[in-house]
Amino acid sequence: MATESFSLPDSKVQKILQKPMEEKRQKFKVKMMLPFDVYCEHCGFCMGKGNRFVAVKEEAGWEALFEILIWRFKFNCYSCSAPFAIKTDPSRYDYIVEFGATLVPKNVKP
Repeated sequence: MATESFSLPDSKVQKILQKPMEEKRQKFKVKMMLPFDVYCEHCGFCMGKGNRFVAVKEEAGWEALFEILIWRFKFNCYSCSAPFAIKTDPSRYDYIVEFGATLVPKNVKP
């Protein structure tokens, strides 16, 4: 039986330990569908409800009333790759368009 244990080389250990754990937990990629129709403010392209995106999910703060974590989701436009973001709104049980896009009114379909 071997008495030696496996250990990572020092270069790989340093790469793992470069970022603090809090920073690693705050941002990560998720697959998400758009909850509503939006227009890109940069090129005017309309992205419909249910389009799938790979989004970056990050903490955006706390809701003081309900003490619930607020999340921000950052996307890129399909047409021009301009960034836009939405965030959760616990008080309305909905999402808010934060920047880079405008909400399409519900009674108007493109």
